[in-house]
Amino acid sequence: MKGAGYATVINLVPKSHENPLSNEDKILNSIGIRYIYLPVVFTNPKHDDFDSVVDALESRDDYRIWVRC
Repeated sequence: MKGAGYATVINLVPKSHENPLSNEDKILNSIGIRYIYLPVVFTNPKHDDFDSVVDALESRDDYRIWVRC
């Protein structure tokens, strides 16, 4: 990911989701990628979830941001 120019990952997947990636934050931080965790209940997303994602996207001036969902 870093080699492809990504500097930030925003993870929307709740920890209760099937097959979560454990220690994702530590792994990414160790290679210099900022990790933002904003879990969204996909069966019941809220407007606040959307606002949080938009705020996170707008707060970063990174060229590339990877959003996982």
